[in-house]
Amino acid sequence: RVTVNSILQADALAVFYENIMTDKGSLTGEQESIVKFVDNYYKEVSGRGYQESVSSEVISHLIDKVNSNCAPGIDGIMGEHLKYGKSQVLCNMLSQLYSCILSWQIVPSTFKTGVIVPIIKKPSLNPNEPGNYRPVTISSVFSKILEIIMLPEDNACNSQFGFRKG
Repeated sequence: RVTVNSILQADALAVFYENIMTDKGSLTGEQESIVKFVDNYYKEVSGRGYQESVSSEVISHLIDKVNSNCAPGIDGIMGEHLKYGKSQVLCNMLSQLYSCILSWQIVPSTFKTGVIVPIIKKPSLNPNEPGNYRPVTISSVFSKILEIIMLPEDNACNSQFGFRKG
C-alpha cells in the first residue's frame, strides 16, 4: 500500500462530509411517497412481538464464516477473537442475544455505531483535498453477524446470475 502524506485535518473532513450529507432541500414527490409508505408500514408492524430464535449451531456456522484480517469495530473485537474463542458457551450466549434482538426488535447502540475511515480514491489525487477521499465505515463484528442473520433468502432462479457470486 502507498502511504499518503497529508496535512489535511480531521475537522476539515468532518465539515466536508457533514455538508454533503445534510439534506438542505424539501423532498420530491417520490421521496414523500416513500416516507409515507415507511411511516405507514412502521405503524402497522410496530408493537408486534415476534418469536424469532437463532440456534447456537447457526451462530457457530456464522462465526466460522466471519472474515479474518478485518479491522475491528468500535468495540475492538475482531473476527479472529470469535473464531479462536468459539465455544459452546459463547455460541449459546450469542444465540440468546440475537434471539432477543430479533424478538424484541431492539438493536444495541454499539451495533449501530461504526468507525469511519477516509480512504483516498486514487493515489494520484491530492491528499489535501477532502473531496478526494471516500468514507468507509467499519462496523462491529457482532453487527455484521446480525446483518447476515437478517439477510433474506436468495429465491432467484438458477438462470439469474448477475450480481451473484460466481
